[in-house]
Amino acid sequence: MVTRSLFVEGGGDQRILEDECRKGFRIFLEKAGCSGRMPRIIACGGRSQAMDSFQTALRGKKDGDKVHLLVDSECAVDAAHTANQKPWDHLAQASAGGFAKPDGATDCDAHLMVECMESWFLADLPGLQKGLGKVYARITVPHGGGNVELLTKAQVMELMERAASGRYSKGGQSFKILAQLDPSQVENKSVWAKRFLDEMRK
Repeated sequence: MVTRSLFVEGGGDQRILEDECRKGFRIFLEKAGCSGRMPRIIACGGRSQAMDSFQTALRGKKDGDKVHLLVDSECAVDAAHTANQKPWDHLAQASAGGFAKPDGATDCDAHLMVECMESWFLADLPGLQKGLGKVYARITVPHGGGNVELLTKAQVMELMERAASGRYSKGGQSFKILAQLDPSQVENKSVWAKRFLDEMRK
């Protein structure tokens, strides 16, 4: 039986956060049109754990199986890497973690949240407001929010703190927000998000 797995950075080391992570991504992917193609979502905690789990699955996969990795880019992605869709070239850089492309991996296997998952939240402010609820404080996104990949991680996290009135929780709130997002808004404002969703919809 052919399987499809997605190893995601996020979820921490608590079972409840892993469950929230899987649920958030499942709802987001369903809304993006991935029903019937849904991968098994594995919440891995940190980036290193996600990479380790991805590599283990890659080594053990059978013919036809699909194994994907989704992690924060952590820093700006070189324009050439974006244009040529070379996530492993980015991940190999020290500033991005220094993760070498594993044997057997292809560029279609790796996906980036640029520069972090919270960047996606700023692509859909109504969704962010729903996810935060009463604590939401109105914010203005630089560049009109037209391309959230232009924002640094520091800028994104500062805006999230403002939006959450200084009470943003990367674990507890983040996956609830993810579940409220409109994927079409996210992929319209993030090239790498569109690339990821296009691959998941195949």
